[in-house]
Amino acid sequence: MRLVVYCKYCNTRNNAKIHSEDRLEIKKDYGDTFELKCSKCLENNQFRINDIKAEVNPIVNLVFMLSMLALIVCAFFYFNDYLFVSGTIQSVYLVPIGMGIPILIYFTWLGNERKKVNSFNRFRV
Repeated sequence: MRLVVYCKYCNTRNNAKIHSEDRLEIKKDYGDTFELKCSKCLENNQFRINDIKAEVNPIVNLVFMLSMLALIVCAFFYFNDYLFVSGTIQSVYLVPIGMGIPILIYFTWLGNERKKVNSFNRFRV
């Protein structure tokens, strides 16, 4: 989850250099307002806590997805001899299970990230 604010002059999205899970922590640490310089027009803006929006970070999402895909590939190569040599009926079920567990982990993580983002954006101070 990353926190962003939009410049009042040029409407550019800027990353807020604040790391928090909810607005009450931000209010406790920074007060009711904070100042941030726009990365495009270089104007100093005063923002209230309710101006902050949360978004799912696409870079973290991509890294986590690629790591889960790498886990699937590594598991496939690790169990390659067992899958194609044994020829038993149990080896047929290992491929979907081996792919399903990392996919389940990824979608569970993504759902939790979206819940955190929705919770942050819904709650106002």
